[in-house]
Amino acid sequence: LDVGTGRSAKINIYSNDSNTAKFDFSLKGSCKDQTNRDNGTADDTTSTTAVNTVNTVKKLDFVAYPNPFTENFRVRYENTDGDQSAQVIIVDVQGKTVYQQQHNLTEGINQIDINVDYLSYGIYYISFITGDKKTTKAVQKL
Repeated sequence: LDVGTGRSAKINIYSNDSNTAKFDFSLKGSCKDQTNRDNGTADDTTSTTAVNTVNTVKKLDFVAYPNPFTENFRVRYENTDGDQSAQVIIVDVQGKTVYQQQHNLTEGINQIDINVDYLSYGIYYISFITGDKKTTKAVQKL
């Protein structure tokens, strides 16, 4: 990759591994040979600076049911990482947070009842976050 002296390039690499969401690799300067992927430096270059930035968000899987719902729904998650906490955030289609709550999880299957009878009819996005794992799914209130 030759970006020229004093120029930058940013490469986004998306993995086939379902646990990895994104890897950003930024190059500054002139890189005329293959990049050493182990440590983020460039080979056979002059006046080249390579910066390796990792921005990884692991995915997790949860089920929100029933979907669609009328007054409340349940989040089901199988926790294999020991006792931990999870954050549940619900936003409307305009991006406004309408529900945010921290929940304690135990090892094994966890079920969290979410009462959102105060919400208007429509589509909402529920994010389930544990540590460095996050997944967002759509739910519909009838």
